[in-house]
Amino acid sequence: MSKESTGASILEYSFEQDLSVAVLDVTTGFGASFKNLSVTLKVSENITETITVTLDDALGSAKDAVLKTGTLVAQQDFYFNSDKVYNAGDEVKIYCTNANVTGTVSGKVTVVKA
Repeated sequence: MSKESTGASILEYSFEQDLSVAVLDVTTGFGASFKNLSVTLKVSENITETITVTLDDALGSAKDAVLKTGTLVAQQDFYFNSDKVYNAGDEVKIYCTNANVTGTVSGKVTVVKA
């Protein structure tokens, strides 16, 4: 989904995963350079799981980097924000374990086209 705001092109990607079925493992790219990356996750109930946000760099796997990792312990919300400029072809990967096989994760990745 894409929308315009104050002259900047804001791009959004939404997703959802039932953790009782499988881990959350999402990759998204925006086809252009982007900045002001934000990743927001909301879970249907308190969970204890690990979340990892990774840059899948267009220049190859040697350049990939973990941007943020965190463990939710009896929590429902996760947020990551970065003002770095990312290159065209870069992708963002979001992974959430499902060790406790409970809850549904809904999320959104938002960026501004650079």
